[in-house]
Amino acid sequence: MKPYRTHHFAFSPRQRELMLEIATRARVSLQKNYDYAASCEPGYGTPLEPLEQLQQQLAKFTYHLTEEPARKLSMSPPLFGLMLFELLKQFGPELAPEQVVAQAEYVALYYFLSFPFTYHFTNAEYWGFMDAFQPPEQQARYQKYAPHFINTAGMDEVAVFTALYNSAKPQGKGFLHDDDPRDVSEAQGAKIMTSYPASSSEFDYVNGRRMKISRRELTDGYINVTEYDRGNGLGAAQRAVEHLPRY
Repeated sequence: MKPYRTHHFAFSPRQRELMLEIATRARVSLQKNYDYAASCEPGYGTPLEPLEQLQQQLAKFTYHLTEEPARKLSMSPPLFGLMLFELLKQFGPELAPEQVVAQAEYVALYYFLSFPFTYHFTNAEYWGFMDAFQPPEQQARYQKYAPHFINTAGMDEVAVFTALYNSAKPQGKGFLHDDDPRDVSEAQGAKIMTSYPASSSEFDYVNGRRMKISRRELTDGYINVTEYDRGNGLGAAQRAVEHLPRY
């Protein structure tokens, strides 16, 4: 199993504003740590090279935050940890009335950052452990169809569903249920979504087309598309949504 080294994010305009605030605070904290390490005797302080690399990563990340909104941003684990730590420092035990809205935004941003990263990481660790007990032919199949995700944060939920639906292929007898094989509009996609049984936690086969995507993940903007791609071709989900704008 390959180590999970980076994660990619697509921030909304407001999330970018908050991330710039956090990045500014992180830069100040990092500089204080660097100055302290530089003042220590060699061998007793933190090595300067890792701090310098982290400063460079933070500067590059801050620069990219100001670029076009559609750009996806990535963070290494050290930078990711630094940003989360600075974000956590904004959570106070007591709040003045004017701080309630700001803290709610910070909490939402923390959830947005941490949940997909930890969810993906823990799942990869778990299945990596379990795969070692599978027969060789099963291990080979898992390696071919390793769990993978697409990041649709900031994209319209209906637009994502419609794009995935249009890209999906009818499977087996699904050809008999696909009354109209043509692409559907977003308005039609919205009707298909709402007409699908609300009791189901995932869109399984929709009008005969293999979807296999979680309702919750579609809403959260981070979708496990392993089963989708298994039926529609590796990379099919990413290709289906990569043209969609982010808001």
